[in-house]
Formats: sequence, C-alpha cells, structure tokens
Amino acid sequence: MPVFIRKGGLDIPPPSLSSRDSDEEEFLTDPEQLYDPLPQPFRMIDKVLFQLLEDVWDVASQREAARMQDGSRLRPPLYQCPVQMQEHGKAHCVAHSVDGRYIFVGLPTGLAAFDAVSQVTLAVWEETVEVTSLKVSLVGVQTYLLSTVDDMGASRLLLFSNERFYFIKQLNEQEGTITVKCELSSEGDYVGVALESEFASSFFCVKFVLCVPDKEKEVWLEVHRLPRDGWLRELEQAQAQALKAAYAASQDQSTYGETAAETSEGQATEGEEGRKSGAGTPTSEVPRQTPSAGQGSMLAGPDIKFSPPQMVLRVRPPPELTGSSAKSAYDAYKSVDLGDVIGTGGNHVLLAEHLNQRRAVFNAVHEQQIRHLPQEEEQATRTPTFHFLHGGQMLPAGLDNVTQAGQVNSVCVRWSGSNNLAHYSLLKTGKDLEHKPDLVWPNTCSITATAVSSDTSLLAVGLADGTLTVWDKYLGLQKCVKKLKTQGSVTYLSFLNPSVLPNTPPSHPPYDTPSSAAVLAGCSDGALFVVRCGQGEEDMEPVTVLDSSSDDTERFTTVQVIPAIPQVVLCVRRNGQMLMYDVLKNLVLCEVGLPSTHYLSSPWEPCCVFGADGQMLYAKGSLLDADEEYVPGSGTSSMFVYQLRSFPTLDSYWRRQSEPRPFITHVTVNKRCDALLRERLSRQKDRVARMQERWNDLRTEIDVVTRFRQAGQTRQRVKVAFASRS
Repeated sequence: MPVFIRKGGLDIPPPSLSSRDSDEEEFLTDPEQLYDPLPQPFRMIDKVLFQLLEDVWDVASQREAARMQDGSRLRPPLYQCPVQMQEHGKAHCVAHSVDGRYIFVGLPTGLAAFDAVSQVTLAVWEETVEVTSLKVSLVGVQTYLLSTVDDMGASRLLLFSNERFYFIKQLNEQEGTITVKCELSSEGDYVGVALESEFASSFFCVKFVLCVPDKEKEVWLEVHRLPRDGWLRELEQAQAQALKAAYAASQDQSTYGETAAETSEGQATEGEEGRKSGAGTPTSEVPRQTPSAGQGSMLAGPDIKFSPPQMVLRVRPPPELTGSSAKSAYDAYKSVDLGDVIGTGGNHVLLAEHLNQRRAVFNAVHEQQIRHLPQEEEQATRTPTFHFLHGGQMLPAGLDNVTQAGQVNSVCVRWSGSNNLAHYSLLKTGKDLEHKPDLVWPNTCSITATAVSSDTSLLAVGLADGTLTVWDKYLGLQKCVKKLKTQGSVTYLSFLNPSVLPNTPPSHPPYDTPSSAAVLAGCSDGALFVVRCGQGEEDMEPVTVLDSSSDDTERFTTVQVIPAIPQVVLCVRRNGQMLMYDVLKNLVLCEVGLPSTHYLSSPWEPCCVFGADGQMLYAKGSLLDADEEYVPGSGTSSMFVYQLRSFPTLDSYWRRQSEPRPFITHVTVNKRCDALLRERLSRQKDRVARMQERWNDLRTEIDVVTRFRQAGQTRQRVKVAFASRS
C-alpha cells in the first residue's frame, strides 16, 4: 500500500502583509478594539497627541537617566576660597603680561594695571572710552606694548613702562571706520586691526587693514611694521628728561624751603620784638600739600611724539569662483598662470556658461536629494584670521641675514569659509603693496581653526570635517594628520609645551633630534582631545579629555593653559562651571567656584586670566541678587582672586614643574658634522686603552694558534718515528 509523506515541515504560514488594507483594519496590536470608534479628524488628533506623549516620555526618560548617571559620578572637589577685589569690578576684559608680573584691565573709563601678586593698582589711563578688547606683547625689560579696542570701534596702541601708560597712536584714523579685531605679534613689531565701515570692513597687521566684499561692504588687510626699537629709544630719552626735570624741581623746592624757613625765623624774631614793643604785625602760615605715596605712578605718562608705523602689505580676500571673462581660448590660456606654484584657483579657462551648465546638470540629477538640504544662511562678512611667522625653508626670506634670525618675516592669513591658507612675505621692498600670496596651502574643506606654537615653528590647521593637520613650518612637512572622533568641526587649537611629554634623549645620533609635540584640539560638539605628533607617534590615538555632549550647557566655551604647569588646563562651560583637567591623564582635578551670591559673568566669553606665572587666577562674577552682596558696597559685579597654590589637588603638579623645552629642533648639516666630530674627539681618550686591549686579544689568539701548530707538528713527528720503526 503506497504511503504519501508531506515534504517539508508543518509550518504555519505568516499572515500576508498585503491583506492588511489600512491602519484601521490593524487590530493585532489591540485585540479588544476591532474598530476605532473615533471619527475623523479626532483620530488624527488622537494619534498626534499619542506620538507627542511618547516623544515627551522618551526625553524625560533620557534626562532622568542622565541625572542618575551624573548623581552616581564621582564629583571633583569644589574650591570656593576667592578674595574679592574692591576695584575693577566693572572690567570688560583682562590680559596678563608675558612675564606674569602685571594684570591689565579694560574698564568703562580706560585702562588700569595692577600687580599680579599683591593686587595693588599701579597705573590708570583714564579716557572716555569703554575698552572691550586688550592684547599685550613684551617689547623690552618690563616694557609692554598694548593694543586696545573700545566700544566705539577705535583701536589704540599704548606703552606701559615704569608703572606708567604712554599713548602712542590711534590706528583707525580714517573717518567712519570701526575696529572689529586687533592683534599683536609676540615680539611687538607688527599689529593687526580689523576695521569696518559703511563701505568697508578693514583689518591691519601692524597695521593690518582688511576688507571683504559683502553687499555694500569692502574688506581688505593692511600690514604695518612698528618701529619698536625706535619707540624704546624715544621712551628712554623722555624718561631721562623727566628725571632731570624732577631733580631740578626737587632742588628748587629744597632751596625754596630753606628760604621760607629763614623768612619764618626772621618773622618770628620780628614778632617777638613787636610784641615786646607792642607794634608787631601778625603773620599767617601757608599750609603745604604733600603728594600721597604712589600718586605720581597712578597718572599717565607725559605725551611723547612717537615715530609712525610703516605700511608693508595690503591683502584683499580672494574673489568667489566665477567663470572666465575671456572671449577666446587664446585669451583664456594667456591669463592662466604657468602652474609652477599652487594658487587660489581664480585664474582658469572655464567659461561662466560652462559652469552654469554643469550646475544645472547637477541640480537635475540630484533634485530629490537637494530638496531635503537645509537652506543656506546668508553669508556674513568674511573676516580674516592671521598669524605672524618666523623664517623657514618654505619662505626663506631673511634667513641669510643673521640679524633677522628668530624674527617675524611672514604672515599667514585664512578667510572665513575658505579652504586655503595663504602666506605673505613681510620683507618685500617693492612699491606695490598688493601682491599675490608667496605660498598657498590648499585643504580638502574649509578651515575652521588655526594655531601656531610660541616660537612659530609648528602650525596646526583644523578643518570643518574634524581633521587636524600639524605642519613643521620650517621644513614645510606634515608632522601628523589625524581624523578626530567627532561629528563636528575643529573650533579650538592650542599647543602644549613639550615638557609635559616624557623626555627620551636619543642615544644615537649625538645631536638633538626633533621632539614630540602635543596639540589641544576642541570641537564644536564639545569634545576636547590631546593629539601627540612626532616621530614614531603616528599611530597613537588622541587622548579624549572631554566627550561630545548633546547638552549645549555642558560644552566648553574657553580653554586656558596654566603657564607654569601646561599639563593642567582650565575649561569654562556655558553653564558657568570652571573645571581644571589633567589633559594627559584625562582626569578632572577640581572645580573652581564663585561665592554662593555670585555667578560667572558672561560664561560664553568669560573675563578670566592667569597671573604670576599661573599662581593666581582672576575671574569676574556678578551678583545673583542685587540685595545680597558678598562684601557690602562692592557693586553688582566684582573681580575675584584665587591662590592656586592653596589647592591641594595641584600640589603634586607644582612640585613636578619642569623647564620649558623647544617645540622642535632643526639641526643643519654643519651642526651635525660638528657633533659627530666632537663625539669622535671625545672618544679619542679611550682609543689607546681600546687599542692595547685589542693587541692583548690578538697576542692571546696568536699564542693559541702557535700552541695548536706546535701540537700538530709534535704529532706528525711521532707518526714519522713510529713509521720508521715499523
């Protein structure tokens, strides 16, 4: 009898999705409700409210989880031990001198300088201006060059020496111009100023004036060289003349005092005689005013006519890419560069019609994707960021002159939204101040951040896609290229001194080799990394100091490195928190807090600075409640001082301070040969001992060979003797 067996398993087929006509017929999720009793449009409202409730519940759950995680996290120690200063509570900006001696404060009525350790006000420059930006450079022995920008857009240069301010010059003398930005070179021989007017937005680089086309505005950049040495000589001469005048005045005053004393004695004698005779005339004593201690130093210095700066360069932003205006191919190729150097790409042979056709084809092919792109915001005025650089092999101008060694010879400029970093020489002597860049570094996307080391030997470039590139500017070679683990762009860059890294001196060769470097890189999503770059460190992963945060209030706004201990940085968050991190160990050391009656003023651009080589921290705070003051009569805002050496978590770092090391070392061929020859000469003393040891080894080897030879000869004679007997 035949038996039929079913092939395959007895599986129940799933319901077909095609049988479900609509959401109203979907009852598998809710078997008790076969039909929706709500008519339209209430069903739609019900669904919208239900989805809104679900979204709100998800957000509340995420916040609750974050709060629970934050509560279980180990919190750093909080130090609230500031000293409230009675002065300068209305400061808009602060800056420290390079040597850490003084703190300069921008006030609503001018400038002030006080000692970084004792907080004693030393000098005040009073003017009916509200200083909002302040930069300082060291130009001599305890002589500082200051550049200021006030709320009215005026930029000024001042000198501070011998506890006095000396006004030099106002930079934007053109009528109707407003200063946006002002920068000084580290040596004080160049300055950059960004100006803006109804028709222009300009920038200076010692005096940099710069302008960018934006609607009716024009932007350009001018570079001026400051006669720093001449200013120091003029200041010294004026101070010497002031000392002579003060000495002469003191001599006259002493002579006048002796004469007045003799006159008073004579009058007293006459008075006694008059009283005795009854015909004396009464005299009145004139009181003398003695100037208070320090009154002379609190005033501004005498007016000195300083030498004017000299313009050396004017830079205009690169124009937008447009089609060629040539009427023929010959004219187009005639205007194109030879191609021996990398340019900005402005000169090409593509016609405007060709570019329009390519744009139309692209829009037609990607029409579905383009409609989902966010609308482009209106482009703001293009502004420059520039850095003054020392000489290098890429721009060797001035390297053949010994007097130019270690001095500024070029400036690199990037414009907002541009992919190119342009280098311009500042040593050209031609009459044409506007010329093409001497060197262009193109990048794959727009540059969002740049930074240079203190000796300008290293240059870091951050891009919008989160890529970080560090260049050895002297040789023009890349030290590292890193793609940071971030979804945002690089917005902050700063170099850490190599002393924070392990020091591994090379055993061979006998000359110095380039050392490693560390770059502190911050991103727009709140992430902060430390990237090490150097020989043998290409594969090292960046150290994550701060993770990216979706909460805007927890993202950092300012990062400042403590000068004496560069391994520790101060991070200021948008919520007003001030935290100190060990960037190499990824460790939160402590939190710096203001008194309970105050909060940090403008945390998005905080007014805080280190003084006394990082031993003091100054921060501006504002009152939470105007009726409750930390110190009576202190006002709505105050400057607070922190003694960082009193923080227990920083004790180990203060004990392990190390001397700063150069960021990079370049050894020429002559220096390498000299190092090798010196090493060879230093080893000549041991040459005799080594040769004697070698000769002893050779004698020993000869003796061994001789014994083996004699033994062989003896065996041969024995064999011959036995053979003869047999």
